[in-house]
Amino acid sequence: MREYLGLDGEMFGRFTNVQSRWVRAWEAGDGPVPERVDSIVDELVRYTDDVLAKLVAELRTQPNPVLVTYRTDVDMRLAEPDAWIPDSGWHRMLAARVLREVPGLRVEYYQAPNP
Repeated sequence: MREYLGLDGEMFGRFTNVQSRWVRAWEAGDGPVPERVDSIVDELVRYTDDVLAKLVAELRTQPNPVLVTYRTDVDMRLAEPDAWIPDSGWHRMLAARVLREVPGLRVEYYQAPNP
């Protein structure tokens, strides 16, 4: 599910409040994933699905839809400082899924404004 969400082990660890070494251990089959982590994953999946549905609905109404995504976490934090999931990998995963759902969608990378 971590990979399905487009999150790296470090970001997943932040959300689940564990060190990334525990994430690697669980993925290697070394011990069970705690129930509290399963519930956090469920919440992340619901949130991701909600954001996906909203983006698809909004972009389908536009004549020339464009979705901006991010190359780096720094770019994402600059553009969306209040994002609940401030992870560019997660956002690019979302963009790829939206691309499959919105005919004619163009995906572009964020360009930080020049100072």
